[in-house]
Amino acid sequence: MKLVYEFTVSGSLEERVIGRGPYGTRVIVKASGGLARGERINGTIVGAAGD
Repeated sequence: MKLVYEFTVSGSLEERVIGRGPYGTRVIVKASGGLARGERINGTIVGAAGD
């Protein structure tokens, strides 16, 4: 099998510290946006949405 380059992803993350838990600090990380760029694919990553 030969691996080939397809695309590069870059993104923005937002984090929210929830507090201390029994195994360390709890954190929620959300992808808030970004880009995917390559020869055969180009796209925009959008943040979470609700219905």
